[in-house]
Amino acid sequence: MKVKKRRKKSGYLQRFRHDIDLNSFGVDGDLIAWCKRHSVGSWGWWFWTHPDWHNHDYDTYDERAYGRNRAYMSFQLKRDALRFWFWWQRMGDHENKR
Repeated sequence: MKVKKRRKKSGYLQRFRHDIDLNSFGVDGDLIAWCKRHSVGSWGWWFWTHPDWHNHDYDTYDERAYGRNRAYMSFQLKRDALRFWFWWQRMGDHENKR
């Protein structure tokens, strides 16, 4: 009897082995929809926040540093990451978002 491996949780703040820098500070809904439809393994998205963006002492945000933040898509399986990357490159509207 084969035991099916349980799929890990997918979605926001889920980080896996294969990360793709989206060259943007946000994640479009089209990217999430593609992952829901086509990914076999788990996937997620997360953000790298520039240290100048959030002042923890005063709980304020510097809007000038917002554009330096980065968004990433992350995949459990290399196959899913490669399929996503090729599809994303073909879309072509991601080049100047940052």
